[in-house]
Amino acid sequence: MRALLVNGLAQSMSEVDIGGVKDLALVLGVESVVGDSLDSEHQIFFDEDCFIKQTNGRFQIDALPPIAGKAVLARVVDGEFSGVTLGLNEIESRVKFL
Repeated sequence: MRALLVNGLAQSMSEVDIGGVKDLALVLGVESVVGDSLDSEHQIFFDEDCFIKQTNGRFQIDALPPIAGKAVLARVVDGEFSGVTLGLNEIESRVKFL
């Protein structure tokens, strides 16, 4: 299903295809993934340790705490993943690279 990848190191955003929660760690290149809500249907998933790592490439979406590295935005409804309905243009206006 369609998801969006925000790459803080490259300061870029792109579409990615994920099959579910198992793919998140692979796309992000980490072992431990956590999530936070963007709205009632969309969540952002990122490295659990991104807040304590001394990593460059931080970015912020809306008023969420800055995230280091990469994050995946996915649509999750009733615990099930489905294709994200947000467009790249929509997210670009909400992301600030730090």
